[in-house]
Amino acid sequence: MGSRDPFFSRALLTGILSAGIVLLLLPDARAYTVHATAGAGGSVSPAGWPVYVDGADATFTVTPSNGFRVADVRVNGVSVGPVTSYTFAGPVTNQVLEAFFHIPWATQATGYTAGTNSFVQGSVHYRRPEAALGEPTRRTSYGADDVTMFQPPWVTNEIVSIGSGGELIVAFDHPVLDDPKNPYGVDLLVFGNAMFRLSATLKASSVASEPGRVSVSQDGITWTEVAAAAADGVFPTLGYRNTSAAQYAGDGTLPTDFTLPVDPAMNWTNKTYAQLVALYAGAGGGGGVDLASTGLGWIKYVKVWQPHGQTWSTEVDALSDVAPSLLRTLTVASDWQRCLPPDGAGVYTSGVPVACSVTAPVVPSGVGTQVACVGWTGAGSVPSGGTGTAVRFTIGTDSALTWQWQTQVCLRASAGAGGTVSATGGWFRVGSTAEVTALPSAGYRFTGWAGDITGDTGTASLAVTLDRARSIEAHFEPSTVSPEVQVWLNAHGLTNDSPADVADEDQDGDGLTAMEEFLAGTDPTNAASVFCFVAVETGDGSNRLAWLGGTGGSTRPFCVLGRQSLTGEWVILADDIARSPNGSNVWWHVVSGDAPRFYRLRVTASE
Repeated sequence: MGSRDPFFSRALLTGILSAGIVLLLLPDARAYTVHATAGAGGSVSPAGWPVYVDGADATFTVTPSNGFRVADVRVNGVSVGPVTSYTFAGPVTNQVLEAFFHIPWATQATGYTAGTNSFVQGSVHYRRPEAALGEPTRRTSYGADDVTMFQPPWVTNEIVSIGSGGELIVAFDHPVLDDPKNPYGVDLLVFGNAMFRLSATLKASSVASEPGRVSVSQDGITWTEVAAAAADGVFPTLGYRNTSAAQYAGDGTLPTDFTLPVDPAMNWTNKTYAQLVALYAGAGGGGGVDLASTGLGWIKYVKVWQPHGQTWSTEVDALSDVAPSLLRTLTVASDWQRCLPPDGAGVYTSGVPVACSVTAPVVPSGVGTQVACVGWTGAGSVPSGGTGTAVRFTIGTDSALTWQWQTQVCLRASAGAGGTVSATGGWFRVGSTAEVTALPSAGYRFTGWAGDITGDTGTASLAVTLDRARSIEAHFEPSTVSPEVQVWLNAHGLTNDSPADVADEDQDGDGLTAMEEFLAGTDPTNAASVFCFVAVETGDGSNRLAWLGGTGGSTRPFCVLGRQSLTGEWVILADDIARSPNGSNVWWHVVSGDAPRFYRLRVTASE
């Protein structure tokens, strides 16, 4: 498979053998694996080391066993919440998925005192603490009636009663967390046998409740009372979402979620049964307990109790650990909008792939100017950054995506007759530099640049500063040799080939063609005779420049250019410096505070 990753190789081999199949990859295809495992209390499908072709989505189903719930799913060690499905959005590397399960209800009664007035009906008493363990009651009246907010659980094996001075202590088999992702800040639910009273118009007129106090502990020894928490109060239990009547109906088939709290701000007064079912929004009721006021990050023990002298008894049916919300926020930022999802915050379900793109990646903003999307930066589940105008990922945590826009200007580079250019231009970030080289055709030589350009226009390789849109053109001329040049070539013994060919070749390996040495006044047969600075000295407010170049060839004046930095623009300082007959040239530059610090030498384009 071409991989040297032992994790990859072992996973790939295991996946092929366990499935009993042969995986055929195209020459340019890659494969990756997802190592999927499940803890006690559930399963993951597919499990093991399934193999996927690069770019293909991979969906995994997480299934709890009877009585268990998904506690958490971690992808590459990062929690994505208690999802029951997770899709890898075309990953290109090996992945790890781990599923964890727990029983969300109280599993052990560690202490019970009935109190002096716990509920007794005739010879029937409600003093079985084990009645508060396990899942809340969905169907009461010995299985005849669905539990609704108007018909609570009431059978002796469904509720336990706590009277004056009494208490019930139960334990969970796992820590119940003060999790910021829990809906409405509710961390724990206490279910009792409270109910709404029906008015003559069949609406909720009041609540019949016998609230008890709630304390929590990490070790069952040190207790902290939860302020404002009340057991056996609002909200009464709802067992099914589709029970046909408020009372005495046993036809529900769609269970509510006993780990989802009702919105504490919900106004239940004067609502019909159907309205209340809608307002419960799939939740099963229960009194909410927020652990934030205790200062405890987690607890394992809960005590429901009554102070001495209380005149009523509190009934408890069950306690449940609230499941954290699977909703995740994706915040998209784009200076130029034009994106999907749109600029702003959106809510998505954890474990689901999200595709984001820029719908109009180029925005014209003037002649030769545009704003273009060049990529993105991300946080959370969004990749940290990339180029292009589209990104797809699986959201598992609150995330942010910022589209990166860039102001660009247009460079148009063209060539006249007799040559080409290395690049014809394009769009570039404003303020950047583009390199363009003039390339003469056979029999031609470059003569200079024309168009929207300043500085040195006589060099074939040009660094164009794109502070605005520019259009430039390279000019060329036939590479013919004048009688003057031919005489000069003959004088140096360069007569074996045609004069034009000889003039366009570097005869002595010093980097200059014979024609360039003619223009510079250097010897085309001596590599030490080079057109260059031989001294740069400073003193008395002036810079002294010295270079080689005589009158043995052309008599065109010399030109000196300068700039203040290596990346600055070349500026002509003097373009009429006469040649020294002996070939040693000197020029003094009177400097000021902003004088150039870098110099360039060339021959003036014309005499």
